[in-house]
Amino acid sequence: MRRIYYLILFICTTVVLLQAIHPAWKDHLVFDVYTYFERSTYFINHLNLSNIANEYHPGAITFFILLSPFLLINPSVEAFLNIILSANFILIFLIAYMIERLTASKNILIFSLLILFTGPIIFYRFELLVVCLTMASYYFFKKNLALVSIIFLGLAVLTKLYPIIYLPYFLFIRFKERGLKEFVKLSLVFCTFVVSFLLAYLLLLQIGLTEFIYSLNYHNAKPVGVEGVWASIISLFSIITTGSPPTLVAGNRTWGVSTENFFLPLWIIDNFWILAIEIIYLLVLSFKKSSKLLESILIITLTVLIFSKLSAPQYLIWFLFLLPLISFEKYLNNVRYTFLLLLSLSVAFLSQYIYPLNYDNFLQFFNNGSNSYLFYLNVFRNICLIFIFYILVMKLNKNED
Repeated sequence: MRRIYYLILFICTTVVLLQAIHPAWKDHLVFDVYTYFERSTYFINHLNLSNIANEYHPGAITFFILLSPFLLINPSVEAFLNIILSANFILIFLIAYMIERLTASKNILIFSLLILFTGPIIFYRFELLVVCLTMASYYFFKKNLALVSIIFLGLAVLTKLYPIIYLPYFLFIRFKERGLKEFVKLSLVFCTFVVSFLLAYLLLLQIGLTEFIYSLNYHNAKPVGVEGVWASIISLFSIITTGSPPTLVAGNRTWGVSTENFFLPLWIIDNFWILAIEIIYLLVLSFKKSSKLLESILIITLTVLIFSKLSAPQYLIWFLFLLPLISFEKYLNNVRYTFLLLLSLSVAFLSQYIYPLNYDNFLQFFNNGSNSYLFYLNVFRNICLIFIFYILVMKLNKNED
C-alpha cells in the first residue's frame, strides 16, 4: 500500500505540475521566478550580491545560489523556471517522507489532496522549502534530538522569518521537560547558529548593512493585503458605511486596501498579530496538555495567517502542509476532523480559484464594484480559516487524544 500512496502523490503532483505550465496559472505566477533568476544570474556573473536591491532573506538567497550553477549550462529564465519546478517537485516528496515517518503512509493521501486543491502556486514559490525545514525541525524534536531540531528551525527562520513564532514553544517544552539548563543551551545554540550564518552570508556575498536592512524591512512596508482577514473586515465596514469598497493601493509588489477607510490606526493593524500571538501562547500554555506540540504549532501558525496584515496566497501553505501530520484515522472516525479537513480543502481551492485564476476580476470589485461574488467568496474563505482556528483550539482545550 505504501507504494500506492506514493504513486497517488506522484500523479497528483504531476497534474498540478502540468497545470503550472498552463498560461491560466503560469502568466500570473511566473513573475517571482524572474526575480529569483535575476538574483541567481547576478551571483553567477559577480560571485557576490553587493550593490543590488534584494528583498529575500539569507536562506532563500542561499537556495537560489545552490540552484544557480545550472544556469552555466543554459542561462535563460525558462531553464531556471524548470530548475525551480524540479526542486519543488523533490521537496514535495521529502515532505511526504517526513509525514510518513511522523504519522503513517496513509497520511500521504491527505497531503496529495491538499496539493491538488492548493494548485500550481506551490511550484512558483519557495514556501515548500520553508515547510520542509520546519517539518524537519518538528521531526527531530519529536525524536528527542533537540539540538538538530533547533538548527533546522534556525535554517527555516533564515529562509522566511515566520517560523520564529515556534521557537518560544519549543523552548518552553524543553524547559518543562528538562529544566532551565536545557532552555539556556538551546537558546544559545539557536542564536549562535543564526548569527554565524548571517555573518558568513554578509561577508561572503559582500552584502552591506543597508542592503540587509532593506531586505528585512521590505515586507513590513507592504500594504494590508487585499485577500486577508483584515482586508475583508475593512472592506465590509466600508461597504456598510459608504456603500462602496475601499480603493486599492500597490506597494512592494502587493495589492492592498487603502488606509482611507480604516476604522483603526494602521500601527494597530501592523502589530495586532504580535498581541494575538501572545494571547494564544498564554492560552495554549494554560491547557493541561500543553505538550501537544502539533496542535499548538497549527494554532500558532493560523494566528499569524488570520491576524497579520500580509496575506499572500502562498502563506496558506505554511498551515495546510502541516495538517497531514494529524492522524489519518481521526479524519474518518471524528466529525470534527472531517469538518476540519473539508474546511481546509475549501480554503485551498477558493484561494487558488481567486488567485491566480480570477485575480484580475477579483481586483475589479475594488475598482468598480463588479465581480462581487469573488469578493464574497474570499470573505467566506477567511471565515473558514477562523472556523478551522476555532476547531483546533477547542480540540486542544478538551485534551482529546
